[in-house]
Parts: sequence; structure tokens; C-alpha cells
Amino acid sequence: MQLLTRTYRHFRQLLGQNAWFTGAIVAGLIGLEIAGRQGTSDWHDAIHLLLLLFLSVLILIRHRQRPLAWVDTLVGFLRRGARLLGRPAFEIGIDLRGTPALPQGYPPIVLTMVLVLSAWTVGVLIFVDSFPADARQFLARIWYLGYLLLLGAFWALLIFCTVVAMIVPAAMIHDRFVSSYTGDGRRSRRTEYLCLGAYFGGLVVLSGLLPVWVPLAACILALVVNLVTIVLPSNPDVKFLWRTRGAAEIRSIPWGRWVACEFTLVTLLVINLVLMSCGSVLPAGSVAAAFDKMAITTTLGVVLAWLAPGALCGLVLQTVLGRSRDPARPCRPLLHVAGKMVAPQRRKLAAIFTARGWDVRFAPAMPGPDDVCVEVSEERVAVDADDSVRWPLRVSVKELGTDEMLDRLARRDEIQKRRRLVGGLERLFKRAVRRRRRSGSGLWVAPHYWFVLGLSRDAQGEEWDMEESTILTGIIGLPYHRVLPRAVRHYFYKMMRALQVDLIFVEDGVGFRRFVRVLRLMFEVYDMFGGKRRADEIHFTGVPGTRVLIHDYVLTEPFKSDVYPEPDYENLGRARIMHIFKDRGEQPEILETPWDITHMPVPSLAR
Repeated sequence: MQLLTRTYRHFRQLLGQNAWFTGAIVAGLIGLEIAGRQGTSDWHDAIHLLLLLFLSVLILIRHRQRPLAWVDTLVGFLRRGARLLGRPAFEIGIDLRGTPALPQGYPPIVLTMVLVLSAWTVGVLIFVDSFPADARQFLARIWYLGYLLLLGAFWALLIFCTVVAMIVPAAMIHDRFVSSYTGDGRRSRRTEYLCLGAYFGGLVVLSGLLPVWVPLAACILALVVNLVTIVLPSNPDVKFLWRTRGAAEIRSIPWGRWVACEFTLVTLLVINLVLMSCGSVLPAGSVAAAFDKMAITTTLGVVLAWLAPGALCGLVLQTVLGRSRDPARPCRPLLHVAGKMVAPQRRKLAAIFTARGWDVRFAPAMPGPDDVCVEVSEERVAVDADDSVRWPLRVSVKELGTDEMLDRLARRDEIQKRRRLVGGLERLFKRAVRRRRRSGSGLWVAPHYWFVLGLSRDAQGEEWDMEESTILTGIIGLPYHRVLPRAVRHYFYKMMRALQVDLIFVEDGVGFRRFVRVLRLMFEVYDMFGGKRRADEIHFTGVPGTRVLIHDYVLTEPFKSDVYPEPDYENLGRARIMHIFKDRGEQPEILETPWDITHMPVPSLAR
């Protein structure tokens, strides 16, 4: 008897003044456990889940009024579990320098997740007919409350993925219309709404005509295409950097491999969620039975199955188009030849220019906007003639293949590309100036990277103007590829690599005329040293009202400035960045660059 009394006292001390409340909660949980075992569908589970949430709210309210010791213990346990799960977390940034090379490697957590999701997929495929109805019966008989918590987390994950799969294609359609609009005034959104309606309406129609395995096959096809894009040539210097949180060692991973890892994880997760939620509807003839037993779960799975391919295929399409327009890929200059020439002369001339890295196009084919045009004539033209003569240049066949003429044509090609570059950037800047500024202190200019789609602010605003702002890409105005041909961007890429400048930041208030002066000085430095010397701040002195500062941002090296605004950067990265500021009138002394950079710019769609 004394033992029972002592036990009762200890139990009462543990529960304190909340003994009756705790007892009521325990009774409610026992009632849910018993009632749940009698249920036959996820409609009963949904009701029980609402009751469980109601009990959780009551516990939270009571805990705020009178702290519950067992709640504190449970919260402490959950925090320790969260810290344990957070140990493999890592920081990630971008490396635009590439030199000196850092050791390569994959984050361990990423490889672990790929293996776990792959094993999960294999296991689900083996027992695909058992999901979700048979799995519910098995788990509910063992421990219904545990099953109910798992079901709530599973539904939450399904709803989250469904919302994302719905937002991504809608945002892509919206960004497409925003970035392609070139008119004045407010744009009409009628066509955009029609495209959105056609897209989602088409999915509804297809879902009624085709089985569920068709969108899963589309997801797998998107994954295969994404993996194939790794072999496409790209800028080898651009990599991702990562390090375990709190560690000092930094490793790199090539851009394509990291994107492939991300895409693989997302695709496997979507496939697993769909198979677990509606695996039994994949075989023909079992749809009605599955909806009778697990209507909510099956519906969520089918909706995700039909929404996911649009998002995944859209991201893959954007990646493929971006890689195909990559300015880092070699781009041969084009020579257009007009005039009368016999077939042997054309073949010989084409062979000469092809060996020198040119492509040749002969009349009657029309010249392209970036072609260097010449006209074959019987009259002799001096090879040292002034370059101000009218083009297409009249030249004889014999002179056309000489080294002097090749150098002259190469210089003409260079001048044409510079003019196209200046004209295209001017068009983009005029569009950016008309837009109302919401955040940040300036613009990033980087047409030499395929993953940077256009001009962007150094900080994204908290609000979006759905009429003018893009959602995913974050660019202002037209994308680079609509204004600047790939040949022009390739030339700018070569020049920027030679000058060892990775990014250009232009502060608000620096007009396009001042920016063009800096750009022309970059042309002069490139010509003066033949692309064998990097650009330094001393090369840009004397520009009226403008101050050019170049900073080597190496990993997390800090610096501060009380004079010039600090753009937003990523925490981890490497880049040599040219900042074009309004001159504050300080003394032109040679000082160490004075900022505190904590971030590096993140390129758009990336991930």
C-alpha cells in the first residue's frame, strides 16, 4: 500500500497542477488510437488528424498558461533531433574565377540522399500495388497515432510539391511575356491568361484520357535529358563551392554535375510521392477501388503526377536553351562573299578561311547581321586602305586570302561586335531606367554567362510588380539572347576572361554614357595588351563623375566601405568584380579596397 501511495505522489509531482489536463489528453489519444483502428479510408484519417491538431492546439494554449514539464521534455528531444539532422548541412556558393583550382568533391549528404531515394524508388516499385490502401492497413494496425503523424507529413509534402509544380510553369509563362514585351505603357495580360488557361486546361483533358504512368514517364524523360546536358561544353571555370557548415575546408563541384544532382533528387522525390500515393491506380482497371479506399491520398498523388512533368520539362527546356546559347562555347566569325566567282575559286577560298577559323557564306545567300561582308571585284584594292571605306569591301580574289586581308577582316569583325554590344546594352539600360526601382543600389551586367539571363538588380524587392517584374529569372527587360547574338556575347566573354573581370556592377545614377566610356576603356586595355594583361583600377582613371573600383572577392574575405554602397553577395564564392560608382569626390589615393562583402550575386534558374 505504501508503494502505491509513493508512486502516486511521484506521478502527481511529475504532472504537477496539470494532472487532470494531462490525463484528459492521454485519454483523448487513447480514444484516437482505438477509433482509428476501426477506420477503413483516409476520410476517417482526415477527421482523426483534425482532432489530433485540435488536441495539439489545446496543449499549446495550456502550455502558455501553465507550463507542462512533459512538453518541455518533448521539445528538447525534438531540438536535439533537429540539431542531429542539421549536422550534414552545408553552405553553397558560386566560383566565377576557377583559378587556383580547389579540390573537387560531392557533399556527402547529397550522395546519401540520392542513394536513399533510389533505394526508396526500388522498394516502392516492388510493392507498388500495396500503396496506399494496403500500406494503411498494415501501419494502422501496428500504431495508428504514428501512422497518423506520418500521413499528415506525407499529405503536407504532397501539397507543397503540388503548389510548387503549379507555380513554376505559371511563373515561366509570366516571365516569358514580361521579358518579351517591348511596347510602351502597361502591357495587356489577356494573352498571358489565355496561355495559363490553355496549359492547365490541357492537363485536365489529358488526365482524363491517359493513364497515370504517362506523366511519370515524362518525368523520367526530363531527368534523362537533364543528365545528357552535362556533356554539352560550357565554361569550365564556373563551378559551385560548398563546405560543411562550421568547417573550414572548401571544395568545388562542376556546374553541370551539381544541377544534375539537384534535378535527380527532385525527380526521384516526385516519383516516389506519386507511387506511394496512387501506385495502385497505375495498372488499368483499379482506379475506382483505389479512390474508394484512399480518395484524398490518391487524388493528391494524381494531381501531382500531372503537374510535375510541366515544371520539370520547363526547367530542362530552359537549361537546354541556355546551354545552347552559352557564350563560352566557340563561335566562328562569318564572312559573306558577294561577286562573281567560279566553283573552284569558292572551294579554295572556303578552305583558306575555314583553316583560319572562319565560316564562309557566298551570295546569293543573304548576309547575316554579324557577317563581315566583302565583294569580289576585278579592280585591285590596296590592303592597307583606311578602314573607314564603305563596307562591303571591294577586294580581288588574290588579296582576299592574304594574311593582311585576314587581319583586316578580323578587325572589322571585332569592331562590328563591339558596336552590337554597345547598342544592345544601351537598349537594355533604357528599359531598366524606365522601371521603378524597388530595392538594391544598382545593376549586375554579365552577358557572358549563359545562366545570367539579363540585367538584374543586386537585391530583389520584397514586392513584385506583376506587370513588369519577372518571378523566376529576376531580370529587367529583354533577356540577353534577344538583344545580343551569341557571337557578340562570345567576344565579350573572351575579353572579360582576358581582362580577368567576372562581373560588372553599375550603381544607380551612373548613366549609360558613363558606362560606355568605361566599356570603351576596357576595349582599349584589351587592344593595348593583346588580351595578355588584366584590367586594373588605374586603367579607368579620368572618367568624369565616375569611380571604377575592382575587388578580388576571394571566398569570405571581408571588407567595408563608408563611402560607396555595398551590393548584395553570397556568403561563399570567388570573383573579380568591377564596380562602377558615382564619384564621391574623395582623394584619388591608392587605397586598399574598403568593403565588407558578405554575399555574392546568385544567377537566375539555376537550381
